[in-house]
Amino acid sequence: MSKRVVRKKQSFKGLTNFIKELRACESKEDEQEAVNKEMANIRKKFTKHSNKKHTLPSYQKRKYICKIMYMFMLGYDVEAVNFVYMEAVKLCASDSFVDKQVGYIALGVLLTDSHSLIPLVIQRMQTDLNSRNSFVQGLPLTAIANIGSREMAETLTPIIVKMLLAPDSASIIRKKSALSLLQLYRKFPYLSTPDQWLTKLELLLKEHDVGLLCSVLSLILFFTQSDDRDAYAIFVDPIIQILKRIVLEKGYSRDYLYFKVPCPWLQVKLYRFLRSYPMPTSPASREALIQVLKHVITHTNTRGQSVNQRNAKNCVLFEALSLVCHLESDEVHSRGEGAAIMKQAAHVLGKFMSSKEANVRYLTLEGMYNLVTSAPNSVPLVARHLDTVIMAIRDPDISIRRRALDLLFGMCDLENSKRVVAELMGFLQESAYDVENNSFHDELVIKIAILAERYISDGAWYIESILRLITLAGDTISDALWHRVVRVVTNNEDQQAHGARVSFRALQHPNWNEVTVKIGGYLLGEFGHLIADDVATGPEQQFYALHSKFPFCSAPTQALLLSTYIKFSNLYPEELADVVGEVFLQYQNSHDTEIQQRASEYWNLSEYEDAELISKVLYQMPKFPERKRLDAQSTGRSEDTTEGGDYYEDDDDDDEEESSEFSERYRSPAPAAAASPSPAPSPAAQAPAPVAMATPVTGMMMPTQPMMPMQPDLTPALQPMDTPSLVRDPADSQYFRDLSLASEGVLYEDRYLQVGVKSQFQKAAGRYMLYYGNVSGQTLSGFSVSFSPVPYLAAQVGQVKPALQPDEQTQQLINLLCETAYNDTPTLKVSFTLNGTPVQLSFRLPVVPTKFCQPDPITPALFFHKWKQIVAPRQVYVAMFQGLASKPVDLAHITNVLTNGYNLSMVPGVDANPNNLVAAGLFHTERNQAQLTCLVRLETHSAANFYRISLRTDHYHLTAALASLIISQLGQISTIQVA
Repeated sequence: MSKRVVRKKQSFKGLTNFIKELRACESKEDEQEAVNKEMANIRKKFTKHSNKKHTLPSYQKRKYICKIMYMFMLGYDVEAVNFVYMEAVKLCASDSFVDKQVGYIALGVLLTDSHSLIPLVIQRMQTDLNSRNSFVQGLPLTAIANIGSREMAETLTPIIVKMLLAPDSASIIRKKSALSLLQLYRKFPYLSTPDQWLTKLELLLKEHDVGLLCSVLSLILFFTQSDDRDAYAIFVDPIIQILKRIVLEKGYSRDYLYFKVPCPWLQVKLYRFLRSYPMPTSPASREALIQVLKHVITHTNTRGQSVNQRNAKNCVLFEALSLVCHLESDEVHSRGEGAAIMKQAAHVLGKFMSSKEANVRYLTLEGMYNLVTSAPNSVPLVARHLDTVIMAIRDPDISIRRRALDLLFGMCDLENSKRVVAELMGFLQESAYDVENNSFHDELVIKIAILAERYISDGAWYIESILRLITLAGDTISDALWHRVVRVVTNNEDQQAHGARVSFRALQHPNWNEVTVKIGGYLLGEFGHLIADDVATGPEQQFYALHSKFPFCSAPTQALLLSTYIKFSNLYPEELADVVGEVFLQYQNSHDTEIQQRASEYWNLSEYEDAELISKVLYQMPKFPERKRLDAQSTGRSEDTTEGGDYYEDDDDDDEEESSEFSERYRSPAPAAAASPSPAPSPAAQAPAPVAMATPVTGMMMPTQPMMPMQPDLTPALQPMDTPSLVRDPADSQYFRDLSLASEGVLYEDRYLQVGVKSQFQKAAGRYMLYYGNVSGQTLSGFSVSFSPVPYLAAQVGQVKPALQPDEQTQQLINLLCETAYNDTPTLKVSFTLNGTPVQLSFRLPVVPTKFCQPDPITPALFFHKWKQIVAPRQVYVAMFQGLASKPVDLAHITNVLTNGYNLSMVPGVDANPNNLVAAGLFHTERNQAQLTCLVRLETHSAANFYRISLRTDHYHLTAALASLIISQLGQISTIQVA
């Protein structure tokens, strides 16, 4: 009877000793010396055995290659032993599995996607991928995912797809194939063609191998985020059945039971996929999903368990709760089928509010916020935990404080609004000196102001709250806020005296700021006479309360105060006329032209003898036009809120008012500013308020309505942007404009040369095929084309023929990859010689940013939600412009330009005016596979052939480019008036 031979597992003893030696080094210099010594030894070994008679044994090769990999992973340059790449390829070609394993590992670690050996490696990989041994097939799949070069992806992707879908492939191979495809598609999304094998992909979801399902779900999730989401709705029912099998039927192997939690990673991916779709229409799937969610929510208990088990249970639980929040926003589900789940979700989240783990508290606050914003009827359930949420606003962790602030903002209603505002105000005072979190401070100020106005039930309380907020917030507060206070006080006669008294009191506060002076200047100038009979708030006290701050204020604020002083002089001639006159004389020689002009004109006005006319000129400002109220009439929930419960105003909430204002602005020139104090322009513009001009007849300044900001929605005021620059060259503007909308056409044409173009774009990748045709009838010699790239737009440019015979054509392929947003276009320079005369042509390739856009069919509520999130000045653009004389306003043509030309989707239901158009799109970039939001609102006036455009995008380059393109198609760039 023969004895069984047991082979002892080989280990690289030399590698182990080398690692120990490096770890024992006491300094970086010692380690470097040891590495250099070992590299010299390896180079000597391979050089000595370089001939065929004395080859190095495979064991030695593997050992030395592993040493090189270890040195490489420590950060050392291994170019001194660059022969290792070829040696790794030779190991991959070996028949020994161990050699192949080390060879492919080395290639995956050491090889870059631009290495010269990539073609040779691809050839070797093709051979091994077609092997019948599944272990051999798995090695190149791993290396492909790690290297992922473009040439490798284009050549091997069809083979990997075939391996994934082949029913006779081993599960481990299909799993590796799915992960390899995921890596390749992330780097080169234009290769993704899942629509051709969707039905076969659905069959993979019927597999019971959890590892394979995890890999396939990762691939499907990538497709749903980057492609047409509706195409993958066929997977909803199979995925619900997988959840049912795992959660309810316990149909899984015990190998995938992680701390008593079945397949947690797979469950998380399944829930995330379902969050992309509404409640299923199939009764069986609907019932199964509800039962799964009920089971997860009611049977998850994390008390008295290990950290790993709690983490596993929490990750599944919170993903299920996120799905509940998503389904609660669905119209069908919110009719009552999921009411019980929603109550259970709120109850479970309440238990986690007092958790000692910061991560759990953060997830709980986030879950409650999602619940409140997706299901407004859940606010009473969440409001039970108001005290705990208020405590969380003072948590040491800034991320928890942000989530608590969001939740307080979302759960605030008419009943608890005063308490919430008071608590937030108290916290603002406590954190006034926390300079490390300025962004959180600004967000806190904005949300306090929104809540105070949204639930304004008591005008006196609102005025006092906002003035206290302004005192605490300092000069960083937006001008839109004090503009709104002025509007509220002016339009409510019963609050005018109280507003003047509170503003006077705020001026006495030691922590006054310039915004306080602005409010005091306006309100005391308009309504100070209502409190002038009180000795403590008499005319002199009001004047000196303001003038004591005058030297410390900016020029726009000083101009506003001068307007207040002229009103004081008219109202209290005996007490203040002489004092105010001295101030006007003092500032007539000011270096600031605005203050100088106001002081001079106000001095002349005060000396005018017609008292009746002066009284009319300086009469109290009229009320502002009424707007839609921000508070709801019955439930206390604002009607002007987005699905996230956030504030959205003016640009879209008040269409009628804004449209009428817009109409007035283009019918006649804008009126001059009033001589009376009015809200100053945005500090962002840093421009002095306009002065009322003298009329030709009387020489007196006429009273006008005070200028209010176009966007008083508590966001930063619009910064003036440069004139759009994409369409700037008359020589090629017509070709450029045509091809910015079309995918093919003529790019350039003269009597010598005709250039045609065909283009194709998919997400962040695109390609142009250029056709150069010789129409001169003579030979064009020395023909060459140079490509001048632009930042953030990678290009791979093909070659052209060096000479073109008469009527001959040459082609040139240009592959493009959009790394991130840009605001320029590349230039093509064509050079050739005709009859000994050199000719140079230059024209721009119409690679406009909209080529990388795709429609974003969103709901009006989601449009509002995205719109209010984009507030950075350079990302917002508002302008008016005159339409082209040859193209009157045509809504069908404009819709075609926005949709078919610029790849946006129309969003109906946002604007009540049928003559106004709203569109949305997503701009694809290669960097982090980001999708940037593009939002457009275009107001039209047919009679005047005039437009007003409002744009918001996630990147300032994109905002400028999109504004330029739209205006170039519809209007005259020379008529742009930037708001």
